[in-house]
Amino acid sequence: MMKLSSSLRKWIPVGALAMLLAVPTIAQAQVGINPMLIDAESRKGQARGMFSVTNASDEVIRVRVSAYPFTYTVNGFQVLSTSPTDLTPYLAFSPRELVIQPRQTRQVRLSAQLLPSLKDREFRAVIFTENLKATTDKNGVAIVPRIGVTLYVRQGVTAPKLSADSVSYNAQAKNFALLVKNTGNATARPKVNWKLSNAAGTLLSGTSESTTVIAEGERKVILDLPKAIAPGTYQLSGELIWERSASRKAQSFNLPLTVNAATTQSPNATR
Repeated sequence: MMKLSSSLRKWIPVGALAMLLAVPTIAQAQVGINPMLIDAESRKGQARGMFSVTNASDEVIRVRVSAYPFTYTVNGFQVLSTSPTDLTPYLAFSPRELVIQPRQTRQVRLSAQLLPSLKDREFRAVIFTENLKATTDKNGVAIVPRIGVTLYVRQGVTAPKLSADSVSYNAQAKNFALLVKNTGNATARPKVNWKLSNAAGTLLSGTSESTTVIAEGERKVILDLPKAIAPGTYQLSGELIWERSASRKAQSFNLPLTVNAATTQSPNATR
């Protein structure tokens, strides 16, 4: 059975997921899903689970379900046409279309059957639920909103391997972009405990939100600052912290950072 992350069992409003998957925010008043992320290990090549779709509107809706491979780039979520980690050839789900009454909830069942010949790795798919009735935005453009559940199934021996590679400063946004690399074969969602120091000692510190760093990929983790910092030479140090098999994992880092008056970098990262 697929094991759901305990922090994601709560019903998730469409607004949060629309931000994650860059889908129209007009969907906010119509559909909700629970959970928005499913993380599972296959048992003898099999994994099963489900998610719920809630009609939060006052009208009957008809929803179509479809699946695609995806990844997270340096800056955020991206649907793919093909991928070596594509779960969709091994994935079945039912039903593929749902009619949901107002203020009611339906469930979609998932089943993954992985071949024994597949090497140890993580396989991924995003399961979209698409409202088949188009909605018109404020400009009169017809939009068919869709939201999705990200599904990860791990087969065999898998583990993330995280490291903080570099950091850049955005003076206008008052934040750091910490480039985190994952050379392992499983995705992790680290928080970052960090502190900024110079020769005078610790100047600032904080903790970031959890950010998905995909297996064999990299991601910019945004560290928000309470104020801008002056030009100078600094050290950004701290820990990447994530959970693995219900245990806490951590990886420390210590990176040099030089801020000059001409700094204009503006990283555009989505959590």
